[in-house]
Amino acid sequence: MTENMETSGEETTPNEAEANWKDALPEDVKQDPSMQAIQTVDNLAKSYVNAQKMIGADKIIVPNKYAEENEWKDVFTKLGLPESPDKYEIAVNGKEVDKEFFDNFKQAAHGAGVLPTQAQKLFDWYNEASEKIVQDQVNQKQATEQQAVDSLKSEWGSAYDSKLKAAQAGVAHYGNEELIDYLEETGLGNNPNLIKTFAKIGETLSEDVFKDGGQTNFGMTPQDAQTQINSVMADKKHPYHDKYHPNHTNAVAEVSKLFEHLA
Repeated sequence: MTENMETSGEETTPNEAEANWKDALPEDVKQDPSMQAIQTVDNLAKSYVNAQKMIGADKIIVPNKYAEENEWKDVFTKLGLPESPDKYEIAVNGKEVDKEFFDNFKQAAHGAGVLPTQAQKLFDWYNEASEKIVQDQVNQKQATEQQAVDSLKSEWGSAYDSKLKAAQAGVAHYGNEELIDYLEETGLGNNPNLIKTFAKIGETLSEDVFKDGGQTNFGMTPQDAQTQINSVMADKKHPYHDKYHPNHTNAVAEVSKLFEHLA
């Protein structure tokens, strides 16, 4: 009689069995949030194996956003945070490092819970970034200096060297070491307009010396030379015209130099 009985319903396929495996679980287990991500028996098996591996392992509980600072410190300590800032072993790779900065860096790293490997990477990054900034500044300074030189050479031509000496003399006469340092640090010493201003000051000093029959070390353009020659020739009281004047010889020599600039 059993052989003649007909089976009721349809047979369950493997895919349907796989899809309905959760139906056999207790309702509370089936509804547990941790089960929502597990869709297949294969997933369940892997999850179980991983859970078994964690048994007995040194687990670290991550504090929530309301945790106190000491709770986080415990976590960082378990992950390898040194017990104090001076325990960091950071390689400087032969670079010269300011001790105060180095100590402050380790102090800040320790306070932020930075692990040794992270501290090393941050330190290396800072060094590379600092070197690049310094090199960029050097390159910019050199470019600015060259631009000033090119501009003044274009304007002054063959009188460039002499006018530059005049500018340096003007700074030296009216300035001091503080002014020179300031011009160097701020880059104003490379400003063409400022250099031209000091060159005029230096040339004025030169003219004052020349009027007294002294010698000047500053050259000039042919136009400047002609102007001074005309001034000397028009000033009959100039030592150049008085052979008995104590500065007559120097004045004659200086006028000769002026004529050389006309060539």
